[in-house]
Amino acid sequence: NSGNTFSLSSPYEIEAAEFLLSEFLPKYDRVKFLKTGAEATSAAVRMARVATGRMPIYTVGYHGWHDQWISTKTNPKGAPSSEYMQMHEFETIDTLLLAEFKGVAAVIVEPIMLEHSEENTKKLIALKNKCLESGTLLIFDEIVCGTRIPETFISSRLDPDLVCLGKGIANGFELTAVVGRKAVMESDYFVSSTFAGSAMALTGHLHTMKYFKNNPY
Repeated sequence: NSGNTFSLSSPYEIEAAEFLLSEFLPKYDRVKFLKTGAEATSAAVRMARVATGRMPIYTVGYHGWHDQWISTKTNPKGAPSSEYMQMHEFETIDTLLLAEFKGVAAVIVEPIMLEHSEENTKKLIALKNKCLESGTLLIFDEIVCGTRIPETFISSRLDPDLVCLGKGIANGFELTAVVGRKAVMESDYFVSSTFAGSAMALTGHLHTMKYFKNNPY
């Protein structure tokens, strides 16, 4: 009765963000809601580039259809080259750990692709430490794996600089989010999305997360 999409943020957006942070990701300060996984991952990379003043991005996994992601894939037709986009793809976290991180703005990985194990978690910890040594920001793309493990988000355990969430967070409603700390997310970047503040999707997200909070995994 009140509408679905507005020019400014609705109270639903504030309530959903506060619940997500306080109950699931309390070490973070900010949430930017968007609509698709490609939007969320692209926004996170832009934030990282502005915050670090660097351009190169290292990536493992699939992060969407936008030009920068497709430039590294086997069918990059229609997209600028990966060299122009300054994107560097690695097959696995193991091969990524062998690379030199100096001057890299961010590393973005799907933290859980085939398995959730302590062995995989140890690799992610090593990756985080390597990023800290070089001043490179670490981004976890949890669009697929978020809400599908007992901890709900692996990011709640490992604290990357930015977290991309989607799919399961709204039980099928069209919503994604970038979560991070104030120092990174309040840098002078521009990200805008017409339907990001959709009240119905935000309400679906809030009720879904309340269900996860109040029911056994």
